[in-house]
Amino acid sequence: QQQSQLMKQQTEMMKTVTELTQDIQEFMGFRRKFEERLEKDSADMFS
Repeated sequence: QQQSQLMKQQTEMMKTVTELTQDIQEFMGFRRKFEERLEKDSADMFS
């Protein structure tokens, strides 16, 4: 009983970590796109 409870907790944690990692990757991708847009916009302004 104790063992299966521990396994369940570990599985839950792994799921949480995976979801967090995906969120971070999405956020980083969004930030990169945003920065590229800013660079393009400022390049347009100064050209």
